[in-house]
Amino acid sequence: MKIICYTLTISTMLSLGLSHDWSFCELSKQMENQCASYCYHVVKPLLHMSEVCRQKDAQVSELQSQMEELRIKMAILETSLAEKEKQCELRIEHSKEIFAIEMRRKPKAQENTEEIVKDVPFPLSCVDIDRSSGIHMIMLPDIETFPVKCDSGIAGLGWTVIQSRLDGSINFYRSWNEYRDGFGDLKSEFFMGLEKLHRITSSERHELFIFMRDWNSQLRSARYDDFKVGGEQTGYELISIGNHTGFSDDMLRGNLHMKFSTFDRDNDKCGDSNCAVDLHGGWWYNCCSDSNLNGGYQETLKSRRIFWNYSSDELITVHMLIRPKRVNLS
Repeated sequence: MKIICYTLTISTMLSLGLSHDWSFCELSKQMENQCASYCYHVVKPLLHMSEVCRQKDAQVSELQSQMEELRIKMAILETSLAEKEKQCELRIEHSKEIFAIEMRRKPKAQENTEEIVKDVPFPLSCVDIDRSSGIHMIMLPDIETFPVKCDSGIAGLGWTVIQSRLDGSINFYRSWNEYRDGFGDLKSEFFMGLEKLHRITSSERHELFIFMRDWNSQLRSARYDDFKVGGEQTGYELISIGNHTGFSDDMLRGNLHMKFSTFDRDNDKCGDSNCAVDLHGGWWYNCCSDSNLNGGYQETLKSRRIFWNYSSDELITVHMLIRPKRVNLS
């Protein structure tokens, strides 16, 4: 500001032709004061405008930050929406599959009398019985013929039902010997028996299909393409399950290579704790398990209920089925 005033003073001096005497200095001082007062009034609005611009720049920067946050939120919402759409598509496809299963199953149910059909010669599995559901006699090497429940409605042709949960009419909190030999009623709830399961799955490669329904009528399924159970000397170890597909999470993977456990035969990995007692069932418990298909029916304690994924709703219907892994089966 003073530089401007000095410039004006010198210009005035030159224009007036004044010499460097004391009168000039006095005049110069007066003019400097006047110039400073003038410049202050001129520059003050500019300074104010500069501060206003700085504040506006700060506001613009804040708005830009807010816009970036909104952009990120929109991207997250778009991703979530895409996932929801995918889940809806899967549910629609699942409903179509279940509808097709039910449509195939209804006429079969009308045709079946649920009486034992004695096939001669005895087949080795349900897949050798032509499109027939119901109870049939099969034969395995080194074992007497025995009845099994065949099903061609739930998941296609030729399946052997190895476990069924329907209404809680059969207690599944059983001893080792009972799980080894099998128990229940083939016309309602039952477990085939570990020894038979071992003999069947050791004879050739089998696949496993699990059909489930929860209290909210939500349907689920899980399929494994290489299901095999060891013999009693291995504790009926779950030797193999293969690859997983279906409309549910893989809740059997953590049980792979586990021995079977019951309340009187603790083979789990939980030390002094017995998962069969804690979960009120018999299963290939690890410590303990993500699945408990042989748990208690309508148990008060959630940990003792029938579940496939502990965090999901309790199951009220379960069918476990096996079938030889052969080609040209539908």
